[in-house]
Amino acid sequence: MPITPRTSRKRPAGSSGFTLVELLAVMLILAILITLVLGASKLLFSDVHSTETQASMQVIMAAITAYHDVVKDYPAQTDDWISQLASVQKSRDLIAKLGEKVWSAENRKEFRDAWGNKIKYTRSGGLAGAPGLISGGPDGDHSTEEDNVRYNR
Repeated sequence: MPITPRTSRKRPAGSSGFTLVELLAVMLILAILITLVLGASKLLFSDVHSTETQASMQVIMAAITAYHDVVKDYPAQTDDWISQLASVQKSRDLIAKLGEKVWSAENRKEFRDAWGNKIKYTRSGGLAGAPGLISGGPDGDHSTEEDNVRYNR
């Protein structure tokens, strides 16, 4: 029997399907695409949460300003600063515009950001000694500056 060189690697007749290498290549491509999509969606949701938190903080700061217009002073930087805000009708009306996620009926002692973390109030933490609000960001830690959301008067 003469020896002939193999010139092609055709599959035997009747066999169909994918080789293991082809399946692994497709799985690798899918894994890369999923990683890209998840990374982009994480950035997108972080931007949405930051924007939502900024909007909530704007309403809270408007309530603080309304309080200042009536009382001629900012709320004290104590645990009951929110009840001080609520003591002025105009501030209470503004606070009532906040959604349940930010200001729930069960917990009227604190405001929450879009990630569900507490919003911190500083009486003189803003520009020129004005009040400021700080959200801890996604990790909820107010000491890490890179992901905090700030709002100053």
